[in-house]
Amino acid sequence: MSYPPVPKRKSWLLFVLAPAVIASPLLTVEVAQYNPKAAIATAQPSNQATSKLPPKPFPVPGWLGFASVPANAKHKFPWSPSHPSGQIVIFSDAWSQVKPGTPLVALAPGVKQPVRFLRSSEERYGCDGVPTSMAAFSAPKKLSEGPVWVMRQQDTGTATALPMQDLPLANVPANLLPRPLPKKSDARAWKAGNVTIVLRKQSAYKAKLTLAINSRVVYSNIEEKYFFGGAEREPVNLSKDYPDPGIARPIGAFQLKAEAAPTIVLWQPGYEGHSFNIIVTEGKTSKLVEAGQVYFCAY
Repeated sequence: MSYPPVPKRKSWLLFVLAPAVIASPLLTVEVAQYNPKAAIATAQPSNQATSKLPPKPFPVPGWLGFASVPANAKHKFPWSPSHPSGQIVIFSDAWSQVKPGTPLVALAPGVKQPVRFLRSSEERYGCDGVPTSMAAFSAPKKLSEGPVWVMRQQDTGTATALPMQDLPLANVPANLLPRPLPKKSDARAWKAGNVTIVLRKQSAYKAKLTLAINSRVVYSNIEEKYFFGGAEREPVNLSKDYPDPGIARPIGAFQLKAEAAPTIVLWQPGYEGHSFNIIVTEGKTSKLVEAGQVYFCAY
């Protein structure tokens, strides 16, 4: 499958969060932002590697990584890394101080296994082969392509990864998707545990992303398709395998605590790279947290 060219950044940094609160009649949404200068300051390498891990980047324990896929294999996602020796990659230079062999645990659908940190290095990535900071990990069992949650052993408890499955529109509760059902190009839905996610077209270039737990809405946001240069202004089409630039799509879910709602991973493609966010829900409060951007290909 070929993908169109995809904001421009060579690598991820460990983001320092500075929450901003937005009030809503339904819920409170905290949009966590990052301070690039502070992030760089926290990611400076030391002369001697230690077992000390990078600072906690999210309101929940752990780090967001991705399964490495062989370069010559068919990719489900265009952004999947192909590391020469690691089975898991975190796009970050914040692991340069960590001692190789440091043990951790990785979560992916159907898998919860011990892993070890291999190394921090710059590897060629994307269609331009740009050197990109990657932290690599070894895993005894092959992981399915997609997001992987990396945690300290003491934080795992009952943590598990949930499969993100397509949900037929006819199975979406009526309070989330009113009848009659829209066309497949105008709506799409997913299910992960007790979470239902619905993406519905609102206008030519906008779609509404709604997340519900047991059919109760806890998060919603208007996603807007954006255009770069002379790109054709085609309307949003939600039936496509590859989402439109600016339109987020869920790609992973992780139940990090038994009593908490799953943490949802969103992918948002751009013209030259890819952005990732997570949604963390606690009670009636939902947090959209920036998880990073990675440069992929010149437009």
